[in-house]
Parts: sequence; structure tokens; C-alpha cells
Amino acid sequence: MISHSIYLIPLFLGAMVAMALAVLAWGRRPIAGATTVALLMLAVVVWMLGYAAELLAPTLAGKLCAARVQYLAIVALPVIWLLLVLRYGGWVQWARRRNILLVSVIPLVTLLIAWTNDWHHLLYAGARLATGAGLPMLVITPGPWYWVNVGYGYALSLLGVGLSLVALVRAPQLFRAQSLVVLTAMMAPLAGNALFLLGWTPVPHLDLTPFGFIVTGLAALWGLLHYRLLDIMPMARAAVVEGMEHGVIVVDVQQRVVDANPAARRLLGQTYHALVGQMIGAVLPALPDLRQRADDGVLLDMPDRDTGAARAYEVGVTALVNARGAPAGWMVVLRDVTERRRAQEALSEQETRYRQLFNSMSEGFALHAIICNDAGEPVDYRFLEVNPAFEALTGLRANAVIGHTAREVLPALEAAWVARYGRVALTGEPDHFVLESGELGRTYEALAYSPRPGQFATVFMDVTARMRAEERLNFLAYYDELTGLPNRFLLADRLGRELAHVQRDGGAMALLLLDLDRFKEINDTLGHSVGDKLLRAVGIRLSECVRESDTVARMGGDEFLLLLSHLHNSPLDAEITALRLLAAISRPFTVDGQELYISSSIGITIAPEDGVSVDALMRSADIAMYRAKEQGRDTYCFFSAEMGEMLAQRHMLAAELRKAMETGELYLLYQPQVDMAARRIFGVEALLRWRHPVLGEVSPAQFIPVAEETGLIEPIGEWVLRTACAQLTAWQRHGYDVTIAVNLSARQFERRHIVETVRETLEATGLAPGALELEITESTAMQDIEYAIDTLGQLRDLGVRIAIDDFGTGYCSFGYLKRFPISTLKIDRTFIHDIITDPNNAAIVQAITVLGHALDLTLVAECVETLPQLEGLQRQGCQRFQGYLFSKPVSAEDCGAMIAHADALFLQAVRR
Repeated sequence: MISHSIYLIPLFLGAMVAMALAVLAWGRRPIAGATTVALLMLAVVVWMLGYAAELLAPTLAGKLCAARVQYLAIVALPVIWLLLVLRYGGWVQWARRRNILLVSVIPLVTLLIAWTNDWHHLLYAGARLATGAGLPMLVITPGPWYWVNVGYGYALSLLGVGLSLVALVRAPQLFRAQSLVVLTAMMAPLAGNALFLLGWTPVPHLDLTPFGFIVTGLAALWGLLHYRLLDIMPMARAAVVEGMEHGVIVVDVQQRVVDANPAARRLLGQTYHALVGQMIGAVLPALPDLRQRADDGVLLDMPDRDTGAARAYEVGVTALVNARGAPAGWMVVLRDVTERRRAQEALSEQETRYRQLFNSMSEGFALHAIICNDAGEPVDYRFLEVNPAFEALTGLRANAVIGHTAREVLPALEAAWVARYGRVALTGEPDHFVLESGELGRTYEALAYSPRPGQFATVFMDVTARMRAEERLNFLAYYDELTGLPNRFLLADRLGRELAHVQRDGGAMALLLLDLDRFKEINDTLGHSVGDKLLRAVGIRLSECVRESDTVARMGGDEFLLLLSHLHNSPLDAEITALRLLAAISRPFTVDGQELYISSSIGITIAPEDGVSVDALMRSADIAMYRAKEQGRDTYCFFSAEMGEMLAQRHMLAAELRKAMETGELYLLYQPQVDMAARRIFGVEALLRWRHPVLGEVSPAQFIPVAEETGLIEPIGEWVLRTACAQLTAWQRHGYDVTIAVNLSARQFERRHIVETVRETLEATGLAPGALELEITESTAMQDIEYAIDTLGQLRDLGVRIAIDDFGTGYCSFGYLKRFPISTLKIDRTFIHDIITDPNNAAIVQAITVLGHALDLTLVAECVETLPQLEGLQRQGCQRFQGYLFSKPVSAEDCGAMIAHADALFLQAVRR
């Protein structure tokens, strides 16, 4: 009888060895493939222990249960073996989880059949115990799935063998012998299984297959422990090399190519088999003998196989030795350094451009080394480098400064420069400053920084012109450019300080606002150049009339402000000064060889009586100056509270006038214009009126000047024009053949859009241009003669009639009158009132009449109130008039009725 130990002892010993190998492999998990070897050995342990349990089981059921346990390992081992081959051969991408699950489908089905009573007959058609050999052995009759499982296991095993052969063929010569050993070790399980099936085992009925797997595990563990996997699995190393972006060529000791990765093959444009076996000198002529090039770098220029573009490669040659330290060959690595070379070339070009920029920059640049005394205090500095702009800005040549100290180059160099630069060089803190070089006579703005300890660099520019410009701007900010006198801002500053002194220490001061009378006429007649010279001369005379402690300032235009400080008898001192100023201005001025006469009006305000703020005093002086002008000019006037009240009244009117435009308090009256010769009403004049809900009827003499000053006259004037034109259009629809006259204020007329406003109004109301007559005063026309001629010409081109109002009170010369495109002269009321009793007025009216007839102009007399006045006008040849003799201004309804019954009204007016 065969002893149980013959079977059990090898199985238990084998299981112990397999478990030890599994533990060793599991401890090497960080090494690639170690986990797979551990799983392989664990499966072998399960097989051997299950085999031993089958032999020891006394019953058929026990043996079948042990056989099922063995199948856990039997079906898993081919899959694990294939996984090990894939990792060894470098086909790691095939060993993904999805592929392993697909390969494991049949083994999983086998386990399901083996452990299911309903289906296990597919694996075992029958089972019995055989005791003929002295030991109860399990004898099975295979079912159909048994052969499927066996065939699938052999298929996986043979696939593993095939892949091992491929790995052997593809392995570099350096690793081929080792690959053969590994392949042989992997054949051990197949050999053991074949011996068992053929019955050639040393121990009858003992399956040697698991013992063969132990041999495979030993070989794998030997590679893991001794060669760190990449030597036992050379294809894994090859996979790393295959994936490198650099070209890698392996050369043996005879300098023959034994391997080349895809990057090298692509670079050289040759296949693997074409490269292997060639001498390296034939492949890379730049490397004829690697023994002289080991660990040395070579640069190669080669065309790109895909694009043909030139590429640069750095060749690195490294000597290889085997595990015993003997020479085994060389590894040649081709690194693509095209981009690096381009970067270097770009850097070189950039450095060239920086050098060009350094040489062409407009700012001066200099690099220096600071020089200190024994105490560590900066006393000088040495020039290390300068750019051409430095030479241009300083006048110092590079060859005269580089290597020299600043004291050698500029003996009189200010200590401030050395001190500031020393702080920068010694502390590393940058500095930005503006300093004047007395040695060079220039002002520089410099930025200094320290590129390294003990050195400093300066970037600077010549700001001499800018500083002078800033000084000029500072001067212009506080002084008048024309006269050189303080301007409004400087005067306000001094006035504020003087007011603070008066309030703190007591005393008094005076502010005098002087305005030249009719200065605009000098500008218009003699030109602005003469006017500017006159203003400068006036400024000099004014300065001669006051003390040095006083301030004479020009406010702009022809206005001057005088600040009289520290007055002892304030009203009297201010009055004496004003008289002195009037006398000085009244003396003739000689400008460009001609004598000019001019007068002035002065407004005087005293502080603190009239105010203790700059704005209040300036406003008071302005009010007093305008009152002086109203009193006839060439005089002075002190500010009084009543003037302030009048100003407040004007402000109130301005505010109410703004409301009046919105609430409809403004309205128009119409005064007929009659022709005595034709005995008809030929036109009407539109007159603006204001009915205030509290103040009642406000005189135009009160609110028209306020509207002019505030600018409200513009929107009011446009409303008057539009309303009057619309009214005449309505009368024309009733058959009334008259014209309408509308007054244009000076401010309206001076606006450049007046022509467009008139055109839009005519288009909006549908009024024919010939029915509209625009009236401007004589003084308005004379403000800017050329502008007046041009604007009146454009209005005439529209078809509008032009009338000069208040003629005879201005300064219109016959020459200008001839140039104005006008159609009507309106004789001012001042001449009409005394035309019967004053021969002079009668003579003036006669002269105006003769002039008007000579120029073929229509004459209209204003404010005719009595029949003798009308008769006097008719004797002078003036047949057209308007006034209370015929009708006062009336509403649009009443005026329309008057036009309709003109004949009866004529008889009534004549009888009255």
C-alpha cells in the first residue's frame, strides 16, 4: 500500500514554498509585476492545499468538495499567468481591467458550474473512489464543460507562451539570454501538466502542474529581488524607452545597433529591422567611434522627416555596463533642441535689441560703483557704463567718463548727488528725484536703483525745458500773461490773507475795481495789438499810483482790481487813491506813435464794513463799478447797502422771470405802425409784457436788462419770435396785409445760431419771410461790425427785412450804415419828443430823413403822441410812425380789429 506521505509531504512543502514566495512578492508591491506574482503563488497554495485535502478526505463527497476548492486556483492560474506575461512583455495596455474581465468569463462560469449541484454534472459526468492502489483516489468522468475549461486553460497558456516567444525575439541582444531563461521557467507548469497527463510522474497519480508554477514564481521573484523587474522584464524597460520623446539607440560593444525606439526610427527615417545590425558610424556619421565620444555631447542638424524643416539635435552618448560591471555597449540619446536653440537665438536677438534700445533710448543711462571712505560714507562714484543718450544729455563722452570717478569728471559736483546715490547703492532702496547740476547748468529728473550691492544705475532725462515750462505755467497760474500783474487767483489769495489780518488785528482795507470806459472801441478801430499795448501801459500807471504793499491785479479784459491794505482812514484814503487813478488814466497814452485818450470807472468797497469774504467784497466792488458807469463814467462810486438791495431785487426778478416762462405770465401786445401818405396800417410791432401774480405789471425796463444779464433773453426772445410769427400767420388767413416787427436783443443777435433760429421759426409757422421785420439797436450792430454785416446779410438772403432801432443814439457812421443790408430806420423817441420846441432835434430828424431817403430806406418815427409832432415829421418828409397818437400797444384781438377798421381809426386819430 502506498503511504500517504508520498503525496502529502510534497504538497505541504510546495504549499509552504508557494506561500513564502507570495509573501515575498507581496512585500515588493511597489515593483511592477510583484502583485501579479503574489496572486499567482496564492493560487498555487490554494491548489496544493485543496489537492492535499482531496487525498485526505475519506468520502466521495469530501473529495468532491476539495476538488471544487482546487478549481478556484485551476481556473485562475491561466488568467494570472497571462497577466504576468503581458506585464513581462511590455503589453501593459492589454492588461486593463476590462480585458481581464473578458478573459475571466469562462473561468467564472466554470466555478459557477462546479459549485452548483444543478449544473456540476456538466463538469463531472460521474465520480467514484478507486482503492486499487492502496489509497482511495477520486476518479471522475469528465463532462462536456470539463473539456471546454481544459481547452480554454491550455489556450491561455499557449497564448502566454506565444507572447513570451515574441518578447524573446524582440528583446535586445543584451537581454536575450535572460529572456530565454524566463521563457523556460514559464514552460515549467506546462511540462508538469504534460507529465501528469502522460503518467510519467515520479510519484504515481501526483499532478506536477502546481510544482511547475512554483518554478515560475521562483524565477519571477529572482528577477524582482535581483534585477528590480526591468532586467527580468526587459520589455517593460523597452516600453519606457519606446514611449520616450527623445530618440534612443542601443549599441553593443562592437558598435552595432541592437535597438532603436520609435522616436529614433522616425528621426532617422528607417525601420527597426533596417537599423538593427548597422554600425553606428553609418547611421550617424558624426559618431564614427563611440569609444571617443562616451559621455560627450554632439550637435547635429537634420531635416524633419514630415515637414522638411531643419531641426537641431543634441547627441548624448552614455556607456552601458552589465550587472558585473563589464562594458556592455552604449546608449545614444538624440534630444531635439530646436526650440532651445531658437530660444537661445531669440535671447541673443533680444539681447541685441536691448543693446540697440540701450543705445537708442532717449533717456540717459549710466551704471556706477559707489566709493566710500574708511567710515563707510559715500564720497564719490565711478562710471562703469553709459549709453549714447548719456553723452547727448550731459555733453560728456563715454571714453572720457568710463573708468573715471565723478570727481575726476566733474570737480564741482554737488555733494547732494553723491549722498543720494550712495543711499541707493548701500541700502538697495530706489530713489526718484529732480536735481539741478550747477556744473552742467541743466536740471535732470533721475531714477536710481541698485542692480547689486555697492552699485547703482541711473535712468535720467533732461527736464530743464520742462521745469522752465512749469515755472512758466506757475507764473501764468497766478500772474496775467499780458501785463505781468497778479491775476484773479493771486489777488483772491492775498485778499483772503488780508481779510484774516483785518479780522484778527483790526484796521481796514479797500478793494477797488477799475474798468476802462469804451475800451472795446479802441480794439475795434485800432486793433487788438494796440489794445494790448494800452493795457500794459495802464497796468504800469496803476502800479505807480499805489504803495508797494498794495496789489494791482488784472481781472481780464479791461478790468483791474486794486487791493489797498493797512488803511488808517479807509474811506478817505480809498477816495484819494481813486482820484489819483482817474487822473493817471485820463492822461494821454502814446502807443505806436499816436496819442490815445481813455477814461475809467471805479467801484470801491471797504472791509470789514462791506463784507468779510472774498466773494462778497468782489461782488460789492463790481456793483459799485457799474453804478459809477451809470453815473456817466470817468468817476468812482462807493458800495452801499442800497446797491446790495437793488442787486437782491434783480436776483429776485431773475428767479421770478424763470418761473414766468413756465407759468405763462409773459404775453405779447401789438402796436400798429401807420403810413399817413397811404392812410393805412402797414405793420405792427410785437412788444413783450409781464403780468406777475403779486407784483402786477412789471415794466420791460425792469425785467429786460435782467433777462439780458441772466441769459433768459434767448429762450424768451425765441418764444416772442415764434408767437409773433404765428399771430401774423393767423391775421393773414383773415386777409390782413401787414408786416410784423420783432426786436432782437444784443445777446440773441450775438449768438451764431440766430439765422437758423429764424429759418426754423418761419418754416414752423408758415410765415412768408417778407412779412417779418427784425429790429436791432444801433449799438448792437456796432458791437462787431463784420459779424453784424455777415449775419444781417444771411437774414436778408432769407427774405427777412432788417430795421435799425433807436437810430441816432449810437455811433453808426455813414460808411457802416451803407454796408448794412437794412431796409428801415426807426428814429429814436428822444428826437421826436421835442421836435416842435427844439430846433436841434428838428434838424437831427431832418438829417436822418434826408439820409434815409438818400439810401432808399424806409423811415419810421417812434413814440409819436401828439398831432403837432406828426405834422413836424411830415414837414421833414417822414410819413410813417407808431405811437399813442394812433394807438397804444393792444392785445392781438384788438389789434386785429384795428387793422380791419383802419379808415375810421385814421379819421379819429387826426381829429384828436
